[in-house]
Amino acid sequence: MSAPLKVERLGTIEDLGRSLKKEKRAVNQIRVRAVLSVAKGERIPAVAKAIMASERAIRNWVHRYNREGLAGILDRRTGRICRLGEEDLRVLKKAILFGPKCREEVGGFVGEDVRKILKEEFDVQYSLDGIYYLMHNQLNLSHIKPRPIHRKADAEKQDAFKKTFLKWLPL
Repeated sequence: MSAPLKVERLGTIEDLGRSLKKEKRAVNQIRVRAVLSVAKGERIPAVAKAIMASERAIRNWVHRYNREGLAGILDRRTGRICRLGEEDLRVLKKAILFGPKCREEVGGFVGEDVRKILKEEFDVQYSLDGIYYLMHNQLNLSHIKPRPIHRKADAEKQDAFKKTFLKWLPL
């Protein structure tokens, strides 16, 4: 039986533990967790089964970590470059935060509204998924919005109903 694969860097467990806490991307968290488990003395087959990855992939991650350090195991792929510049992103964010021009009838923008703004003002076309990704990752905005309040809603009647509706329920 061959000797288990070892992580050969000094201070590895502490370094990997810190980088695991800092890492935001799930793919990198899995890789760091796998190398950390091997550094703590777990065998490759057990780690592979625990994180549902192939043994070969884990061996590659450990070898790359031994050669290159943490940078060697992190996912190097990047997504498509944003089609909007920094200034365009700032303008778009302000427009979204300001909200629609007809405030009485609409509570906020939906994805299709943002698509329309991008097409008309910036001559850029995005899919609906791309809009939500742009809002969440580039603009740090949530695409979830509160329900709009109907213009004919009576807040006093609603409060009175909330106080008395339990009396009407059959027990």
